Amino acid sequence: MFFIYGQAEENKDNALSLIRSLRKRDPHVCLLAKLSDDEEGLKVIDILVKEMILFDPDCIGSSNDNLALTGDELFSVLNVYSDVKAIFISKECDETMITNLVNAVSKLKERPIIVSEKNTYQNADCKICFENGETKVEGKTLLNCHNIEDVLIMLIQNQCFGSVLEKPSLNLSCL
Repeated sequence: MFFIYGQAEENKDNALSLIRSLRKRDPHVCLLAKLSDDEEGLKVIDILVKEMILFDPDCIGSSNDNLALTGDELFSVLNVYSDVKAIFISKECDETMITNLVNAVSKLKERPIIVSEKNTYQNADCKICFENGETKVEGKTLLNCHNIEDVLIMLIQNQCFGSVLEKPSLNLSCL
């Protein structure tokens, strides 16, 4: 499974907009974002259900809560799934969100591969990032890309993060 981590606010350029686009091309993506139970949050949940986008119900919180999942909440959600291969950090994530994710991932028995939309998350140990129209793998340019969605789909469909039965591993030889 491939998680898209970020925020889920309607009509914004964020994790929700990315996953809506990716889901049309591959069913193995899941949203990892705090969802509120207020009117705006219920609209987002309705979109997720109608478009058959996977999300964990434990990510739904009170409208009074912060819009970011805590490290404990992230760990609780990620620990349930035995097939998390990679997590994509959407560009709207701030340092607190990244720290929460890093803390949660560090506690997992099988650590997923971290993929980022920008290369500023030094503490996230990103294996793949997209920067200035290029895809960089562990700091080396892999290919030029102007469309992150196409690259993510290519990586997912070619099982570059490992097959369903194996633990997460970066395998680019199949490209």
